[in-house]
Amino acid sequence: MTDERNFRSSYYEKVGCRGVEEKKSLEILMKEKPWDRVKLKQFCLRFTVPAAYRNLVWKVLLDILPVYTDSHEYVMEQRTDQYNDLLYAAEMLDRVSKTTPRSEVLLAMWLLELEERKPPNFPDSNICSANTFIPIANTLYKLCDSEVDVYWICKRLTEIVKSMQKDLPKLREAFQTMLEKEDADLYK
Repeated sequence: MTDERNFRSSYYEKVGCRGVEEKKSLEILMKEKPWDRVKLKQFCLRFTVPAAYRNLVWKVLLDILPVYTDSHEYVMEQRTDQYNDLLYAAEMLDRVSKTTPRSEVLLAMWLLELEERKPPNFPDSNICSANTFIPIANTLYKLCDSEVDVYWICKRLTEIVKSMQKDLPKLREAFQTMLEKEDADLYK
């Protein structure tokens, strides 16, 4: 029987590097009750999350689903109901039509949830939130099978981007300082 692992795994073992079976390691983490978000975050930073588990891990890390696996089904039913209610409201209020692109439908639903008529600007950077929300939604449509998942993940990622806006001036300053030290010609 052939080794079904990635061909690099056996090579790394031959040269003395211990490999990590990502799928097995993740499954071990997922057997814990409740799941440990810190360990999941560390795993995601160090290893590639197998595609079969990616959406589930994202939903737990983004706090869409709780760390208690027994509650996942119930919480996802509630999230689906909320998604359907928002979609129905967006259609009834004529915020969307049958020809509206799906990412813009999700944006309209998000705005209803925020009780906004137009996409608000992020306060710290004055960037329109739609300029973040729509590209994230378009990307997630390529990665997720469920539009409900796309909505919830997109919503949470947009909230994260919003919370990071206040750090942009610090990042810009740190980048300029580093550039000045490392490459003065490019800095000028």
